[in-house]
Amino acid sequence: MLPALVMLTDAHGRVLHANPPARSLLGVCVGQNCCALLHVDCVPPDDSGDYQDVGSVTTNGVVGHAARSAMGGQFVIVVQPQRVAARETTPLSPREREILQWVARGLTDVAVAERIGVQHTTVRSHMENVRRKLKVRSRSQAVAHAVAAGLL
Repeated sequence: MLPALVMLTDAHGRVLHANPPARSLLGVCVGQNCCALLHVDCVPPDDSGDYQDVGSVTTNGVVGHAARSAMGGQFVIVVQPQRVAARETTPLSPREREILQWVARGLTDVAVAERIGVQHTTVRSHMENVRRKLKVRSRSQAVAHAVAAGLL
């Protein structure tokens, strides 16, 4: 099971705090509007304190379901990621998967190249292939999608 993305927002949907999985997948999200980050229409919850359904989300390669709950004058938004079937993506080569694992640990192209004994331009080419195969735009999206799809 993938970790839940949890964000604490003000009454206007501006993110005040995000847990590490949310920061990892969404980037610097504090100060941004949660609805823009999650690409869903957030409806204000009632005062019951129960979680209300926000809807399905796809953000940075993670498919999940969002819910929102009132907590005083603030709101807690939880996205529970769901695994994506691996068959929905083009398979990665063993070398692409290896490089993506190093990238997932936070290494730069240069650092990965030093570890595996190739030029950094080779690593960059492999990462371009990974992004193309996974149909994502960034390194972080590639890592998030690969984790969600069970490729890593």
